[in-house]
Amino acid sequence: MRRYAGEEISQAADLLEWLAARGRALADCGQADVDIWAVEHSVSDRVNVQAFLQWSAANRLSPRFELSAAQGPRAAALPERDRTGGSASCSPTIALSCVPGSPR
Repeated sequence: MRRYAGEEISQAADLLEWLAARGRALADCGQADVDIWAVEHSVSDRVNVQAFLQWSAANRLSPRFELSAAQGPRAAALPERDRTGGSASCSPTIALSCVPGSPR
């Protein structure tokens, strides 16, 4: 429990520092700011900062924000044509020879 509280405090401080570096105060922070912060941080970071955001809204220090722990950076899966270099007939063992521009 103590470690978790420390992580929450650490992420609250990180968010405040992140806002300050962008010339924003918590009271002036908008949903877009929180969304950008969330995308740049891990799921764990977002989970740890939620209590702070709820507390700040409850104490009228900030607007109420929506912060989904699931949102965040995710690499989109490459389409099959990009994974195989544009040739659907490439096998995984020879896929490198199918990459455009590579020696065949």
